[in-house]
Amino acid sequence: MQGILETRVRGAEQLKTDENVRAAVLGLMRITLQHACVVLGEWIANTLRADPSKLQKFTGVDLKDFVAPADGELIGLLSELLVAVENLGWKSAGRQYWETASLSDPLRRLVGKSRANVETVLLAFVRERNDGVEGHGLPGGYDPEADVAVIRGLIARAAPFLPIVADDSETLLIPPLGGRDGTPLKTLKLYGGDPICYRRLIATSAGKIRVEAQISRALLKREPVIFEVPNLLLELPARSAPEYSICEPGWAPDWRPFVLIPDRLAAIQEFTGRTVELTSLEEWADDMDSRRCMVHGDGGMGKTTLVIEFLHRLLEGETEVKWRPELITFYTAKKTRWGLQGLEHISAQDVGVADVAVEIARLHSTKPLDRSWYDKSPKEVVQKLAGLQAQMHLKRDDHLIILDNTETMAKNDDDIRALGSQINELSKHVGRVILTSRRREQIEAFPIQTESWSPEEGLEFLKKRGRTLKCQSIILAGPSTLKTYSKALNNKPIALEVFAQAASAPGESLERSFERVQRMQRQDLGQFLYDDAWTRLAPDMRHVMLLMSRIGDVIDQYIIQLCCRVANVNVAAASEAIEESKGIGTVTKIQGILQVAFNPEFSNYCAERTEVLDGKIVPSPENVSWIQKRYREFVTDASAQVRDRNTRAFVVPSARAAWKSFQDGNIDQAFVHYEAACSEDPDNGYLYDRFAYALFSQRRYDAALEKAMRATVLLPDEPEPWFTRGLVEARLGRADDAVKDLNRAESLGKPKHLCELQRAYAHVHSDPKDFESASQCVERALRLAPKDRFLGRFVAEATAFKNRWLRD
Repeated sequence: MQGILETRVRGAEQLKTDENVRAAVLGLMRITLQHACVVLGEWIANTLRADPSKLQKFTGVDLKDFVAPADGELIGLLSELLVAVENLGWKSAGRQYWETASLSDPLRRLVGKSRANVETVLLAFVRERNDGVEGHGLPGGYDPEADVAVIRGLIARAAPFLPIVADDSETLLIPPLGGRDGTPLKTLKLYGGDPICYRRLIATSAGKIRVEAQISRALLKREPVIFEVPNLLLELPARSAPEYSICEPGWAPDWRPFVLIPDRLAAIQEFTGRTVELTSLEEWADDMDSRRCMVHGDGGMGKTTLVIEFLHRLLEGETEVKWRPELITFYTAKKTRWGLQGLEHISAQDVGVADVAVEIARLHSTKPLDRSWYDKSPKEVVQKLAGLQAQMHLKRDDHLIILDNTETMAKNDDDIRALGSQINELSKHVGRVILTSRRREQIEAFPIQTESWSPEEGLEFLKKRGRTLKCQSIILAGPSTLKTYSKALNNKPIALEVFAQAASAPGESLERSFERVQRMQRQDLGQFLYDDAWTRLAPDMRHVMLLMSRIGDVIDQYIIQLCCRVANVNVAAASEAIEESKGIGTVTKIQGILQVAFNPEFSNYCAERTEVLDGKIVPSPENVSWIQKRYREFVTDASAQVRDRNTRAFVVPSARAAWKSFQDGNIDQAFVHYEAACSEDPDNGYLYDRFAYALFSQRRYDAALEKAMRATVLLPDEPEPWFTRGLVEARLGRADDAVKDLNRAESLGKPKHLCELQRAYAHVHSDPKDFESASQCVERALRLAPKDRFLGRFVAEATAFKNRWLRD
């Protein structure tokens, strides 16, 4: 529908008279508003009929306002409907519509402001229309630029709740929510691909509505039509009761908190482990100076189960906690779940802290919330909620708020930072907060991490669950057998739960159940665990992950470097992304060498996944083959026997690969290996010294000096690094530094004749050149040279020096 409307707007811009532009825009405005209102109205009707219990959240919009709407009435109706769908669960439906934005010059002329939301613009347009000939005023005063800008803004801001055109080009669909397909719209449809503008809705017998309308065949051409549809809009059921309940703990007669929490996710007799985590929650609860607690860990570890168990133990008096909150609110932002039926989408809506605040306010308000709750910033909404609580005589220390699955509340770095700030506001003004997240949120909070069970805990859970499910294959299995299956499923609570459910089916063996769970893990467990983390990664970072996953589950530092090189990504940034995206894998250093171990589920998740970057599908088979080839070469080089005067430099594989590549003449590749080796073995001064000498030999003097200086810092009492540093400084013409450092090398034991020759180089490269001092150094060097097997080579170098620099 959005595309149809935008095409017609482009046509309106081509009309030749201002009057025709105004007429076209008015028609498009009525069509847009009507379709938006009908979508929202039918969504409300469908939602209430599917779940009458939601009537308690319905704000009471009179859907009979649809019967014969005028332009101004449609604007008001749209605002009321947006509030209604927000209350019923279509989160943030009106946020974009009510968002204040800078206005273009034509709209500034119309509205008289530089910033406004679309509703304000529409009302200004209607007022101007009423002053014109269309509203029985005086003709003239048209502004076609402003008219077109109005309809463009309306279509753009109403896009989330405009209908979608079905494949038959006649049926319109309500936009899909919660992962479901779009629901067919009953009241409106297209005729030959053209939209309609209805004039009246008339309720008839047999639950029908007669629609009297006009087909908009072109911008200024219409034809009448009458049709009947099921009466979905004009009948509504009645309201139901509130959702909060009063808890009356028998062990604490003076404590009667209002609670909104789920039932236990694990029965008392089945809850396993988490003793340390529960104790930590108890400690946090009694530390009234701590406003926030963060329970974080990989997906499927039982974070939500843990927090809900803690809440029930708190209400049942099974803990040592002294704190007695008067209000407990549980709010989940979970979008998917994974179980025996595979992956299920339970919500596709983006929610945030403002939605939490509105939900709490709605549940405690005796009247429906007005729109002021929906058109403010998250900070302002939190402050409104704090004011409402003050009217209820509820202090911020009396309210415990649980925010579940906060990782779905933010998709990029800016959102994550904003989320942390908003949670701070909520905990500062409204209540103490426990949040669960797969990532470690950017917020100061008491941290509690959940990890996989131990094999013993996995065994304990399977035994408990087997008894509950009356699963004979589990009940009769020995401890070692169950431990084996638990380990094979990484002792992960979510996988063990599904394994137990599968094994409890009639005639199922443990092995077949295990194979079934493995198939399910390969199919969609990765989607459940990693979709949110994947969307947060930048496209080039996804490229790196896909490249690494194509190579193997365990990736060493050199593979990481090769993958980052192909994707043009910094190695440190890649390792940081893996560490921050919990569940993808672990980053460790073994003897100083970086290593990444991907979780098996993540490897399966990436197995057939690709991305499109700059119009190309990645990772390409060619890039994967190149990485594999280079890695094989690296392994070969890294296993070579090093024959160097200082083998202490070549401890790590990358250093040995650097030496071998250099000997084979692969100079650039050698330097890549040297850099990797310095990262793996950063405190090895001998390595930096040999790297510096290799750079020196290729006349890369500036880079060589940097490495040589690092070597002298690490090995201040060794002569070789000072000698290398001196010879590099000599070639750079830094004579004073060179002489000083060569003197230092000599004092530490470097042979005097070698130092004298390098001092000669320093003198001839200085500015101005000092040939006399250079000559004296060479003569001393020749006199002092020992008569050993290296004498001939030394004399040849000294003679060559004299022939080049001292011939005259």
